[in-house]
Amino acid sequence: MAGPVSRIIALGLASIAGTIVIAAAKADGLPVLGLDVGPTGVATPSGEARYVTLPTRGATVVARVRRSGGQILNSSTLPGNFTIPAVAYDGSAGGLSADGRELVLIQPRVRFPRPRTALAVLDAQKLRVKAILRFRGDFSFDAISPKGNLLYLIQYVSPKDPTRYLVRAYDLRQHRLLD
Repeated sequence: MAGPVSRIIALGLASIAGTIVIAAAKADGLPVLGLDVGPTGVATPSGEARYVTLPTRGATVVARVRRSGGQILNSSTLPGNFTIPAVAYDGSAGGLSADGRELVLIQPRVRFPRPRTALAVLDAQKLRVKAILRFRGDFSFDAISPKGNLLYLIQYVSPKDPTRYLVRAYDLRQHRLLD
């Protein structure tokens, strides 16, 4: 990366990395505005680095940042607005499979209910987009299976009552939402 925009992105990511607080990941994506965003990023299985996102004009920078020192180990830009999903009211984040191979990002919620939900599935090592998943209706991220082959989602079925929901699974190998 070169140029003033790249320097701003690098400084922003370094700033985020410098203020990261370790949070224990819990499951249960939430339909609360601003709480589907994991502000601290999500830790790698080894805990040596964290994945963070930074919005830019019409795109998102995702980076793997070393916890000690804030060095950017890898970064990529993907089109659209995506973030690390929060999975609890305390803002703890999820989205990384236990084997460290899959990283899931979600579009931030701007209202409830939202008419459509998008998630991005990335190769966590190369930070390349493997799939953009688009769902009709309001969903939030809940968890990812240890090997990254299943996503667990919360589907909100009432436009007025966020306590009415279904837990759904999405098969990343079969590319389909399971009942």
